[in-house]
Amino acid sequence: FNLGSDLANRQLDPMIVTILPEQRTDELMLDEHPGEEFVYVLEGIFTIILGDKQYDLYPGDSIHVSSTTPHTWANYSSKLVKILSVSTPSVL
Repeated sequence: FNLGSDLANRQLDPMIVTILPEQRTDELMLDEHPGEEFVYVLEGIFTIILGDKQYDLYPGDSIHVSSTTPHTWANYSSKLVKILSVSTPSVL
């Protein structure tokens, strides 16, 4: 769910993202791109993988990373994960 404006030259993409439960590791691919990402966990256990390290974040936790670091998200739990994600540059 996009929270941003419709400005053509905007730099930020604020979104509410829902991640379905029970992802498998073999479904994940690391990505890297210019910019930054900020994530705030609203509900569930959000897993972020940065290079060869994995971090579990819980409701109220946040993380701010460079998007040039190989990264991906996951939900290994049996419940939905909901996050507020803000990234640059805009891809929408």
